[in-house]
Amino acid sequence: MQSTGGSVDHQLRLAGEAHKAKQTDIRDEKAKAALDMLLRMDTLMHLRPDRRLETWTNAARRWATRDDEAAFYDGNARRLITTWGWPELSDYASRVWSGLIRDYYVGRWSAYFQGLREGKPISLDIWQETWLSSPYKPSAPGNVTDLPAEARVMLDTCKKYEDMR
Repeated sequence: MQSTGGSVDHQLRLAGEAHKAKQTDIRDEKAKAALDMLLRMDTLMHLRPDRRLETWTNAARRWATRDDEAAFYDGNARRLITTWGWPELSDYASRVWSGLIRDYYVGRWSAYFQGLREGKPISLDIWQETWLSSPYKPSAPGNVTDLPAEARVMLDTCKKYEDMR
């Protein structure tokens, strides 16, 4: 995951640079490459129940005795692994967990790039707070039929991006 995460960071940086240079096609291409890799990472992580956001939130909710308490614990459990810290420590508590990747990181980056495409930058703080204050309902994870083959494709994709530097 370290190599693919570095590739994602690189693609996001290139997307940002392309946006500043008003190269919208390149921005969108690099953003898509980053988001696609994040979704592939999420799919692999879903193979491990201990690396799923739903495992974390379900455990937090089990401590509750009332629905309002369960919602409170759910939101706080997600806050601990996303925004814990202060603004200078952006994503300090980040985790490479299935569900968190596709529903939080991909969701947040998708909203960010959609705002850029529409010329209406969004407030990521508001997006984040809305996500944290809504009960977590996991989206459907991807499916891996051949783990070694998928890992090879991901690493080959990272190498291709590296070679393009």
